[in-house]
Amino acid sequence: MTPRSVSKTKGRIAASGRHKLQTSREESLRFEELVADLSAALVRAPASQIDQEITGWLQQIVLTLNLDRSFIAQIDPRDRKLGVTHQWSRPGMLKIPLQFDLQAKMPLYTKRLLSGEEFSHSSIREIPPEGLGDRANIGPLMPKSHFGCPLKVGGKVVGYVGFGTLVRERSWPPRIARRLRLVSEIFSNAIARKEASIEASKLREELTHVSRVSTMGELAASLTHELNQPLTAILNNAEVIQDLLEAESPDLAEIKTAVAEIVEDDTRASETIRRLRGFFRRGEIEKSRLDVAKVIADISRIVQTDARIRNLSLTIDVIEPLPVVLGDRVQLQQAMINLILNAFEAVSGIERGPREVKVQALVEEPGWVRMLVRDSGRGIAPDL
Repeated sequence: MTPRSVSKTKGRIAASGRHKLQTSREESLRFEELVADLSAALVRAPASQIDQEITGWLQQIVLTLNLDRSFIAQIDPRDRKLGVTHQWSRPGMLKIPLQFDLQAKMPLYTKRLLSGEEFSHSSIREIPPEGLGDRANIGPLMPKSHFGCPLKVGGKVVGYVGFGTLVRERSWPPRIARRLRLVSEIFSNAIARKEASIEASKLREELTHVSRVSTMGELAASLTHELNQPLTAILNNAEVIQDLLEAESPDLAEIKTAVAEIVEDDTRASETIRRLRGFFRRGEIEKSRLDVAKVIADISRIVQTDARIRNLSLTIDVIEPLPVVLGDRVQLQQAMINLILNAFEAVSGIERGPREVKVQALVEEPGWVRMLVRDSGRGIAPDL
């Protein structure tokens, strides 16, 4: 090779190096902008949309850094297994199955992860000998280059986020590595916020259930009376039938009437139990199309006996037609029953004057139903 050809070769190598450096800088700048957008997006996202947002941003990171795959694995608090919960891969690339048990397939890396270590390799050749078992276990799922960070909440490892290439090798420059660590922190915060929202929702459900139990406690006398009435009637009719059957010539018509009344009273008792079972129902909010008039009719049957026991007047005024509304039947019933019981308390202390409670439903503007509970109590003092 002549001195001139050597010089040309060196020049091409230098130009290639400058091009790679320029490409690396541009990649870093694009990624910095993406991380800023990622942080803002996950802060704004409602808790219910965080999973969807995370998957979308895993895709953006893969495309921005020219990777092939990214994923998040989380530790299940029930069995402490580490399973894949989010991922995005380029079309045609092998995907990691959701809930793939990394702990069973990659014990070495899982052990390092649970200790809070970050780990990466730019080439499969860099995998230490003790990691060859992990590599053999996952076979073609093993990336050629990989960068992984633990997800931590309150200093505790809750999962792992990984990024990799499957068809080529790549390095992880310090600037990119720092940003990927920041990405793991952003994802950790988002996941923690989602989990906190789920726990808060469970707590609200528990408190709502306790409130319903408390409400039923206040209505205990009323409900006992409502159930005792049909049960007593059933017993009386059963005794009548027994007496009639002991006669030499049983009056079949009278027996038939008594049996019909037993069926009717049984239906009344079953309907009361059905309403109570529905009121005690636990679970997530179930919105459905509701006929407000029917909802108020159910409420009236629950509280009517209590009104009689307290010796007060309960008036139901439903001004129809009412539009169908969207809501959770049990929550609406509970809210109205609480207001009605408060009204009962307000008028129970009145010795002179009307002791009246009025429940009203009407349309004041198109598409909306207003439900009102009014009472003849003293009201709240102006200074309060």
